[in-house]
Amino acid sequence: MSRARCVFMIAAMLILISLLGTVVPARSAAANRAPRELVAHEQIDAYTQSRMRAARIPGLALGVVRGDQIVYLKGYGIAGPDGRTVTPQTPFILGSTSKSFTALAVLLKDVNQHAAHAMVILVAIATTMMCLNEVFQFAALRVATDGSYASAFGAAGAHALVLLLLDMHHYGFLMAQIFFGLWLVPLGYLAYTSEMFPKALGVALIVGGVAYLVDMLAAFLAPDVGTHIHGFLTIPPTIAEIWMLGYLLVKGVNVPDRGILRQRMVVPAPE
Repeated sequence: MSRARCVFMIAAMLILISLLGTVVPARSAAANRAPRELVAHEQIDAYTQSRMRAARIPGLALGVVRGDQIVYLKGYGIAGPDGRTVTPQTPFILGSTSKSFTALAVLLKDVNQHAAHAMVILVAIATTMMCLNEVFQFAALRVATDGSYASAFGAAGAHALVLLLLDMHHYGFLMAQIFFGLWLVPLGYLAYTSEMFPKALGVALIVGGVAYLVDMLAAFLAPDVGTHIHGFLTIPPTIAEIWMLGYLLVKGVNVPDRGILRQRMVVPAPE
């Protein structure tokens, strides 16, 4: 047997052994994958159902993604008063305030399109900030009620962390208040100039927006003063917002002819 043939046979045997070494573990892993995934799915189900009971959630649909693959889909609970079982394909009704703000902007866009767009953008920013800000409150509740944090940081450290998270939630609310105040200004302007609402309501909305901003600035720049004037500064926006809501529900709006609105928006060309 030539030397080259011996080297070739030895190399072929080594390659065969390496392939067998990879195939056998792959088969054993494939054999063990099903029981492991079954255990993981059972743990997911147990955790999801426990959180549903704790939060009193009647039903939800859950999806678990690994990389770009959906590895687990399941529905839990009921989808409505009729007792329909939730499946991964069950549609859920989204409850939101965005539709009402959008409808108001569509109603007033012929008065001033830029002001209507600004109103929707500002209120969308405020709503988004408020939703994200709730994460700090949820985290504070988790730290306060989960004993593992006290074990990790000590009782004093866990209490300090709770207070820090609550402070972040408080100041996050104040930052969102900037946009809650700003969106009332274009709304007040539109209400004042549209003739769909009383002009006094438009003025009240603008004053309410300014009161929001003053309250926020006082809370950041002069906390002692802000504490004393906070109660007074909440009165104008409360009156304006309740007035606006009550007017829409009880009186409605007197929508002028769209042609008249467009004529008001036309600026005559200089001579």
